[in-house]
Amino acid sequence: MEEAMVFLLFLVTFFGIVYLFFSTRHKERMALIEKGVSADLFVSSKRKSAIPLYAVLLINLGVLGIGVGLGILIGQLLHLTGIDDDITMPSSIFICLGIALLTGFVLTRRVDQRYREEQQEI
Repeated sequence: MEEAMVFLLFLVTFFGIVYLFFSTRHKERMALIEKGVSADLFVSSKRKSAIPLYAVLLINLGVLGIGVGLGILIGQLLHLTGIDDDITMPSSIFICLGIALLTGFVLTRRVDQRYREEQQEI
């Protein structure tokens, strides 16, 4: 019974946050329209990636897999030095995952910039 209550509380909280977000966004936009502000504020000017989404996913998943492998390897090496396994494995895996995510981001950005430069030369 307690699990059901926790789940229901989580759902109610989630939907409450979503409702609050959309209702305040709507009120804010209506107030701007009433004041005569241009509708260009509502259009997002996000820069689209020049490389396909599957390439971004493959790059990041590959780097993430390498990070997990290195984390497990480093955790095992630390365990062999005599440090407790309960500490070395999770900490080394999470540290290597963080480094892998940052590396994947930088690598994806570099590939995107090179792809854009090649497209401008053509």
